[in-house]
Amino acid sequence: ARLEFRPWDEQLFYAGNSRGERHGGFNFFQAAPFDSETINAYEIGAKNSLFDNRMQLNSTFFYYDFSNRFITEVVNNVTTTVNAPKAQIYGVELQWILAPIERLQFAGNVGWLHAEITSNLLSQDNTTSESNPNGFCAFKPVGDRHGVGPTCDGALPQNLKGNRLPRAPAWNASMSVSYGLETSVGTFTPRLDFAYRGAVNYRQYENPLDSQAAYTRTDARIRFDLASKPLWIEGYVQNLEDNDKIKTQVEAQLNWKRYYWLAAPRTFGVRLGWKFTGDAS
Repeated sequence: ARLEFRPWDEQLFYAGNSRGERHGGFNFFQAAPFDSETINAYEIGAKNSLFDNRMQLNSTFFYYDFSNRFITEVVNNVTTTVNAPKAQIYGVELQWILAPIERLQFAGNVGWLHAEITSNLLSQDNTTSESNPNGFCAFKPVGDRHGVGPTCDGALPQNLKGNRLPRAPAWNASMSVSYGLETSVGTFTPRLDFAYRGAVNYRQYENPLDSQAAYTRTDARIRFDLASKPLWIEGYVQNLEDNDKIKTQVEAQLNWKRYYWLAAPRTFGVRLGWKFTGDAS
C-alpha cells in the first residue's frame, strides 16, 4: 500500500507499507530446518526538484520489522542458517544531485542506520584462531548481552539480543563531482568519487576479530568520448588512499589461522570502449 501527495509539480511526499517473505529450508549437512523470514517494511519520504530543476533532493525514513531473520553461524565447523525470532532495522537517508551550471554535476548521499537483534537468541561463536583459541564467548551467565573474550572456560553461549546485525554500518556517505568539457574532437569528463563507511561487524557476535574500522575511499577518472566515432577511452585510479586493510569478508578458521578477504589496494589502469548505437549505417 502506498499513499502519495503532490502539492506542487516539483514536490512529492509519500508513505507506504509492504510485506515480503523468504522461504525457509534445510541446512546441507545437518539437514536442520530453518523457518521462513518475513519483513514488514514502512517508509515515508519526499522527492523535491528545486532551483528550476537544477537540484534534486530526496529524503526517506524507513523501518523494517523482521520475523525469523536469517542469521549465519558455525556449528561443528559447518556454516548453517538459523533464525533470529525478531530483528529491527531503521534509518534515514538523504540524496541529492546538483547541476549549478551546464555540464557540472555534484551528487551525494548520506545515511544513518540502526540494525539489531531484538529477541533472545542463544548462540556460540565457535570460530577460533591462535589469538582466540577458545572462541569468543561470555564469562558472565547466559542472558547477558555481551561476551568479553577473547577466551573463556566452558564456551558458554551468548544471548545476542541487542547485538548489531552483520554488515550494517551506522553511518555511510558518498559524494561525487564531474564536469563535461566539450571540444571539437570530443568530450573530456573528469570525475572524482569519495565514499565513507562507518565501522562494521561481519558477524553477529560483536567479536573484535570480525570488525572493520571506519574508512574512506577516493576514486578518480577521466574519460574522453570521441565525437566522430562511438569510441571512448578512460584512465582511472581507485583507492587513492592506498588502504590495503579494508576487509570485505571474514572467513571462519582453517588450521588455526583466521582468514579475511581484502579489497584491492591503490589500483590504476586504462579502459577502452565502443558504444553500439544500433545504427545499421
